[in-house]
Amino acid sequence: GVELGGSCERRLVDWELPYPPERKSLDITLGRKEEWAEELIQPRPGVGVVYTDGSKKESGVGAAFVAQDPEGQNVGQGLFKLPDYCSNYQAEAVAQREGVIWTKEVGHPGVQNWVIASDGGAVLASMKGQRRMTSLVGEVVREAEDGHSFVYVPGHQ
Repeated sequence: GVELGGSCERRLVDWELPYPPERKSLDITLGRKEEWAEELIQPRPGVGVVYTDGSKKESGVGAAFVAQDPEGQNVGQGLFKLPDYCSNYQAEAVAQREGVIWTKEVGHPGVQNWVIASDGGAVLASMKGQRRMTSLVGEVVREAEDGHSFVYVPGHQ
């Protein structure tokens, strides 16, 4: 399940992060609603896509992901109810973290690389800069591996 301790929004300080030359170099493609890298989520051999989303509404807070194989078939999913005090930012980060963990723990035969597609631009920007990260976003970075790339996709148009 999803665990959110009281420190999930605590900002990581420099001494908690790896020394700059040793930090992961994540493949993150940012964009905006008018212009984004749609070609990165098109079906390609050996590449699966995990679509993630987090949301905060009056009815509650949740996070979810759906994983697709290179043929576009759904091969995995996760749906998570979060505490009502969580922010949309936290929900987006949980969705990304859980999607990445799924690719590592379950995955799918024939998929060597995973694209994590998210409309959580603030989380992606924080991951790209690896500064001003919360501990929750730091978990996404720690879980990501060489075969993972992240791309911004516009949501709720």
